[in-house]
Amino acid sequence: MSLKGDLESIPLWEVFQLISSGKKNGKFQIDYKDNYGEIYFKDGRIVYAKTNTLEHIDAIVDILLWSKGTFTFIPDTNPPKLSINLDPLEILLTTDKNLDEYHYFANLILIPINPQNLSKEEETLINLFDGKKYVKDVIDETNLSKIKALNIIKDLLKNKKLIKINNDPNIFWFYIFWRTWNYLLEEYSKLGISERQFKTHFRKILDNHKSKLKNIFEDLVFPPTLSPLYFYQYLKEENGPTQEDVQKIYEDITTSEKINWNDIFNNLNEFSPSAVKQFVSECIDHLYSLGKTSIDKYLNNANVERYKLLIEEKQKDPFIYIGEKKFFEEEILSWYLDGTANISEILEYPIWGKERTILLLGTLLENGKIISLIEDKKLKIIYNFGKLWDKIKKEYKSKKFYQEIYEKISELLEESAQDTKYVLEKIVNDYSENWIYVYQKLKLTEESEVRVFVDSVLNIISETEDEKIKEIIKNFKLNS
Repeated sequence: MSLKGDLESIPLWEVFQLISSGKKNGKFQIDYKDNYGEIYFKDGRIVYAKTNTLEHIDAIVDILLWSKGTFTFIPDTNPPKLSINLDPLEILLTTDKNLDEYHYFANLILIPINPQNLSKEEETLINLFDGKKYVKDVIDETNLSKIKALNIIKDLLKNKKLIKINNDPNIFWFYIFWRTWNYLLEEYSKLGISERQFKTHFRKILDNHKSKLKNIFEDLVFPPTLSPLYFYQYLKEENGPTQEDVQKIYEDITTSEKINWNDIFNNLNEFSPSAVKQFVSECIDHLYSLGKTSIDKYLNNANVERYKLLIEEKQKDPFIYIGEKKFFEEEILSWYLDGTANISEILEYPIWGKERTILLLGTLLENGKIISLIEDKKLKIIYNFGKLWDKIKKEYKSKKFYQEIYEKISELLEESAQDTKYVLEKIVNDYSENWIYVYQKLKLTEESEVRVFVDSVLNIISETEDEKIKEIIKNFKLNS
């Protein structure tokens, strides 16, 4: 049996299941860019594995975390040695926690800030985050093992060296502007609007704006002009770089799309979130006025009033984006609607003008691409449990009682085989929210199963005689 494919079309567990059930002999080899791995099978069991840097079980776990790569199964190929004898399906079960953690972080976009006091590995990894790559892309690019790279990323998040794009409101709105600017440059070029025309249009917007914020955005769009000769003279007294070296540095600075997020983060801290939101939403609205983009052809203007009524009923609910992202504007909303924001907040500072924003939100709501955490019963249970746990943590984290219930809950989660346990595990261990992960994780789980599992955690918490906690649990049950 010869087998070829890629991980984006066939999941690895299906390939392993096929090899295992057929009791096949041979070599499974996989590669992506500079990464290479191979797993040898005998009678459907794994007898040897290696990657560029790892061997045996560590190599298998690493390969299981790959999200991209092309593979081939070459039958009847003997291994260089027999070092292990493992059932591939058992491996999948035992590495489930690693796979779950990978999927939790894989589709997040992270921004590097505060890049001081980093190890060489941390510095190499953090420099791969450019504001566009997902965590899975960075993990695929690094030469580190996938587990090691993931653990470093988790530490960088914990120590606030990396943040999610929507963790800081000012960074988030700057990020929306930056991505929108690059998108519209490309979109308008298709309509015959040159980069010069686009920049002239933006210059007029800035000239009419009084906010000091415009200086930060001006530097992004109109970088200062540097003289290579001046640059050379300026650095000449340092370690004596050649003029060719300096010319290359100059070219890197003036042509690179990479943003110094730490500088942006520090500069934006001088301004209130509302000031940044207002400035960016006004700028983007004006930028979209230059021509009709793809989204304008998709939206039906006749539905404005109907969508206003539809949105009004649910505007206070927290929403998440669950659908396919066909347009750039939908991608922006997928970052915004992450379970912490509601529609009324979006309409307070409408990114594309009020009418176009209403049309887009109404279309997504009607097509089921965005859903309310309150209307989905499973998500509502988890949402309310998260709020309950936050209250308990704020009130009791410094007390012995908190540590006792935390240890008991952790023990319960460790022993369980249900998917709900992974969701609750992230909440009690203070992971940043990822509602898309929660939605996908619970997709095949019955509401009753989620409710029963959460109740078992509540039973542990309610062992206390504390009246405040009893009241918190009572409110949870009333609201869920």
